[in-house]
Amino acid sequence: MKKKLFIAMMVLLPIGATAQDTIRIMTFNLYSVAMTSLEELGGYIKRHNPDIVALQEVNMKTNRADAPAQRDKNQVVELGYYADLLPIFARAIDYPTGGYYGLGFLSNLPIKSISNQPLPQVNKQEQRTVVIGQWEINGKPLTIANTHLCLDKKNREVQMRFIRQQLRRTKGAKFVCGDLNSTPEEGLVPTIFRNWTDALPEGDNTFSSWNPIYKYDWMLYENKHGIQVINAQVDHSVELSDHCPCIIDIVIP
Repeated sequence: MKKKLFIAMMVLLPIGATAQDTIRIMTFNLYSVAMTSLEELGGYIKRHNPDIVALQEVNMKTNRADAPAQRDKNQVVELGYYADLLPIFARAIDYPTGGYYGLGFLSNLPIKSISNQPLPQVNKQEQRTVVIGQWEINGKPLTIANTHLCLDKKNREVQMRFIRQQLRRTKGAKFVCGDLNSTPEEGLVPTIFRNWTDALPEGDNTFSSWNPIYKYDWMLYENKHGIQVINAQVDHSVELSDHCPCIIDIVIP
């Protein structure tokens, strides 16, 4: 019950927002903030002035051997403070040494609704989830599914199909953002998300930040809603995580 109340309280916090045409969305796998500080990471996000940030590999009150400086920290709340954005945490698993591990959103816009759903598996691996947030932009719905998929290919396939099915129930502009652990060469993303487009530049790899030879991170949108991508970039200039941050500016006509 406490976990559910936590998420609900974060969603219902009131923030100011003004109507706008251009929306900036960022997706970033944080690697548990093992390579930087929350203050530096939050400052980086704030400088880019996003409206919505989809976060993967977020920790809440964990004690990780690979990120000792992050012990017991509520990462998404601190990032929200440093970036001046509303924080939302969505649990994927209970971490073995205590605390929780999962996904997050940061938002500069009021959130209409949010849900966190476990993803199906064929082969048993660490539980993954998809957190689906809904906003209203100038009276029009915007839905973003934020996820971090399994390493196993069969699991990824059923998880992508599950997300696609969930999004069929929503209206308006739709995005899937996050670490899909799938390259274009694998073929799963273009097959399952046919009639969708990746907003990120073609051929621009996202992993690793110091030697980007793979594309694992995607910002997909459904074609039929007339979304215009006016700017898109994979930022190779920083090594704040093992993944590169990805940023797009869109217009919902």
